[in-house]
Amino acid sequence: MIKRITFIFSAMILLSTHVQASLTVDRTRVIYDMEKPGVSVVVENTDTKDPFLLQTWIESSKGEKITEPLVALPLLQRIEPGQKKQIRINSVNQTAQLPQDRETLFYFNVLGIPPKSQLENVVEVVIQSRFKLFYRPKGLAKYPKYDWQKKLTLTREGNSLVLTNPTPYHVIIININDSMQQVKDFPEIIIKPLSNVRYPLTAQQKTASEMVLTYMDDYGTPNVLKYQCNGMTCLLKSQP
Repeated sequence: MIKRITFIFSAMILLSTHVQASLTVDRTRVIYDMEKPGVSVVVENTDTKDPFLLQTWIESSKGEKITEPLVALPLLQRIEPGQKKQIRINSVNQTAQLPQDRETLFYFNVLGIPPKSQLENVVEVVIQSRFKLFYRPKGLAKYPKYDWQKKLTLTREGNSLVLTNPTPYHVIIININDSMQQVKDFPEIIIKPLSNVRYPLTAQQKTASEMVLTYMDDYGTPNVLKYQCNGMTCLLKSQP
């Protein structure tokens, strides 16, 4: 899946023509597998007229800008109209200090800086895009494609649904309901490896016979898991 980042860089105050330029990135999340020598991300400037300054960097899961143990290079480069540029993410130091029995979450950031307009009364807007970056050390337990999300267990405890992730991988939940209907303004839930989270239940969900979870896979594609519930216990239904 390709993620499109749109930069509105020329917005006249009155009777203006909005000129849009786009950068596209060749994925919606980045998987850094230590069994492979780094990972490359391709960014394309699909604008036909204007170049951009392309800035990239990595943040910790707390949003702190870092230069190790992972780094994205080059940090800054010019990308011409219609041109593609490759960003290389490599490990530099201290990866041995990261947990070796589970994934670690980082964030890969892309910033497009538009050319300065020669016109007056023009507002230049720069938009940053942020991608999840999962560092996977060597020797993690291997699961078939998407199979680790099916290891997730659900238990109803009082007013909460407890979601337990017994795997060494993150699980990204984008919807929880007692039907296939999308919950409005659902807050994305990141369940860390070997941990659990609590999700508040509505009165109807406390006694519902089914719970439906939607998660995002490595390719940014939503997938559905259905659970049959009886009292406190919810068991995963057969999946294809």
